Amino acid sequence: LWIGTLTKGLHLFNFKTNKLTKEIKYSEKNSLNSIEAVFDLKKDKDGNLWIASWIDGLFKLENSTGKLIHYTKENQNWIKNNNITSIYMADNDEIWLTTWGGGINIINPKTGEFRDYTDSDNSQIKIPSNYCTIIHRDKFGVYWIGSTEGLFKLDEAHYKTQHFKSRSVIDNELIFSIEEDNNANLWIGTNYGLNRFSITNFSVLNYKETEGLPSNEYFIASSCKLPDNRLVFGSKNGVVVFHPDSILISDSNVKVNITNFQISYKNIDAHTIYNGEQILNKSILSTDTLELSYKNNILSFEFSACNFTKPQNIQYAFILEGFNDEWTYVNADKRFAVYTNLEPGKYTLKIKATNIDGKWSPNIRKLVIIINAPFWKTKVFIFSVFISIILIIILFFRVRHQYVLKQKKQLEILVQRRTLELEKKNIELIGQKEEIALQKEELFTLTEQLQDLNKDLENKIKQRTQRLNEALVKAESSEKLISSFLANFSHEIRTPMNAIAGFTQLLSSGNITEERKQKYADIINANIDTLLHLIENVMEVAKLHSGQYKFNKDFFSLSSVCSSVYQELKPMFHKESVKVILETDSIKQMKLYSDIRAFRHIIYNLLENAMKYTEKGSVKVKCSSDVFIEENKNATFCPTDSNASGFLSISVSDTGIGIKAENRKRIFDIFQKTEESKNKVFRGTGLGLALVKELTEKLNGKIDLQSEVNKGTTFTISIPLAIIRNKR
Repeated sequence: LWIGTLTKGLHLFNFKTNKLTKEIKYSEKNSLNSIEAVFDLKKDKDGNLWIASWIDGLFKLENSTGKLIHYTKENQNWIKNNNITSIYMADNDEIWLTTWGGGINIINPKTGEFRDYTDSDNSQIKIPSNYCTIIHRDKFGVYWIGSTEGLFKLDEAHYKTQHFKSRSVIDNELIFSIEEDNNANLWIGTNYGLNRFSITNFSVLNYKETEGLPSNEYFIASSCKLPDNRLVFGSKNGVVVFHPDSILISDSNVKVNITNFQISYKNIDAHTIYNGEQILNKSILSTDTLELSYKNNILSFEFSACNFTKPQNIQYAFILEGFNDEWTYVNADKRFAVYTNLEPGKYTLKIKATNIDGKWSPNIRKLVIIINAPFWKTKVFIFSVFISIILIIILFFRVRHQYVLKQKKQLEILVQRRTLELEKKNIELIGQKEEIALQKEELFTLTEQLQDLNKDLENKIKQRTQRLNEALVKAESSEKLISSFLANFSHEIRTPMNAIAGFTQLLSSGNITEERKQKYADIINANIDTLLHLIENVMEVAKLHSGQYKFNKDFFSLSSVCSSVYQELKPMFHKESVKVILETDSIKQMKLYSDIRAFRHIIYNLLENAMKYTEKGSVKVKCSSDVFIEENKNATFCPTDSNASGFLSISVSDTGIGIKAENRKRIFDIFQKTEESKNKVFRGTGLGLALVKELTEKLNGKIDLQSEVNKGTTFTISIPLAIIRNKR
């Protein structure tokens, strides 16, 4: 029998002679030393003995040669700390070590492969604490580790842990020993009692000196399971030996009541008036549904089980469906649940409890909580505002159209009046010519001057007539452009409006599932976003043309703007055959100080056009800057019109239908919309690229267009930048 001690080393005990036959020592610095603080002993499949020492690291006593090999963090990189508390031999020849300060170290002596799990963010599996005391693998293959931060479950298959911390589950954070019974329960020794923890439902039952135990304090790795399934735990006042099946379990039919209810930490009783309204018509004990104003969104609930025999042993769990995804487990000292800043909606509070032996009761207390939304967040109000904005825009364009027609009529009247005046003057000049002819001989010189004057007047008349005709043509052209824009805009509005109306009618019918309701709501929201973008383009162009557009400068990341725009457009142009590429890594850390709205409009309209006119291939957005170098990494940049330190380049390219050469000059004109394909009609109002050009010039930038029909188009925007602040 191998016996490891804290201060007397490692010894071999002979049962026949009933004596210690020899002590195992290791050689270091030309001297033999005892192995201090032996915490655990395990044998592997080859019969080799592995020794865990609190001070001296890890030892292996080879079965075949009797050679003692010493492993420490100084001579082995897979040992992270020499204070080793326990050893576990896995079926795949791996050796698991728990350490005091180095987390969990794992080595396969046959292959040399090793890994470790620590509390570092760089760890493949992050664990709650580096100070681990004991490890146990249950019958389901799951590892349970005790630490200074309580118990945690380690699932290697899914690279995750589940932490059962502090006194919310187990009576103490310091876990020293773990054994498993035949009923899927872990018996856990701590420095404040013995706990029975259910692997299946995480219920806990605590046993202390008040239940007859000799002590509340237990030692690290001081436990075992006997062949007859009895469990043994070493405590401060002796050894505890018991059979888990001999411990009787009390009745599990425990009922939970909500004993107190608070709003903003003020008690609310039956018929209490709070903020001018009565919250409860009856006691909270018998209330099943709460309906509250959106202003009352800080709620507290206190609860208790109807059991007065050892109430401190009862565990509780609660969940607010619609707000939480998992149950929250607490002990008898924390019988309350607090929720703050709840959004308007419908929630269900569920509370359950265990009996004094840790078995969960099937009785669950349920309370439905309804928080009403303010009127300005209701769908009816939002839809009414949206319709009002649409009607105002339509009214604006109708009034403008009437104004243009009135101007045209006034111009026609003016042309007619001027023409009559010129004809009258021409008649007068003819009469003068006849009179001058009669006096030709006497007034020859005067006649020549009058003839020159006549010619000059005729030329001026022609020029004036020509300018008036050109003005008339331009007015007619403007009328056609506005009429075309109104037709396109009406069509652009009609399509999403029809979708909104249709799916709203579908939502009003009562025979659809919640999944379909959500799907129809998402479609309505997407079409509302499309309408809002159309309206926003119209209003921005109007502001630019009227000189009312003002830059609102702020700090922002252009890379984040590109990602946000792409995520917004992605649902509207989801095409399996088109790949969208964002190349913004080179300026990911770059900070700009400018109008984020202008940059968003530029990227949105360029990316929307590229995705709209590309049926297959790719669409790429690339952002770069020759001034964003290493020495300027912490600087902030601003568009400038002079003394530029460098340039910001924004390029949007696609593999779409391209643009013909004759259409490239007018593609940036307002209300201009080209149709490059005869097989498909593309939606649009002719405002997007005009808005891009106007905003680019506002930012002191330039825009370049390269395109080839049926191969693709590239828009490149270059904006001069100045360094306005360097944090270094």
